[in-house]
Amino acid sequence: MLCGFIRRYEAMLDQRVDRLQRALSAQDHGDWMDAVLSLKTSSAMAGAQALSTLAARLQEDFAQRPPAPVHWPARERLAEIMETLRRLAAETARQLQLFVQQVAGAI
Repeated sequence: MLCGFIRRYEAMLDQRVDRLQRALSAQDHGDWMDAVLSLKTSSAMAGAQALSTLAARLQEDFAQRPPAPVHWPARERLAEIMETLRRLAAETARQLQLFVQQVAGAI
């Protein structure tokens, strides 16, 4: 069951990151918050603590604090954020694949 869950998480990881990219590009705060919460929660459940922690930090950074509007960073900073997120997601997927291989080999 564990390996199946991790495989499903890993298979959806790029989709979750792409959704964040679309929300940032559109500066859609509602979609951003929903997407980052999804990434944070699913990453925590999969044991991908570094990715979950980054998502939690991004969630907090972009949290809307009424009555102030959301202040989106400059495009260059948004690109840096997404590059960091994509790099960490790729490394997370690689590490999870290795874990699944080790677990499957031990059975």
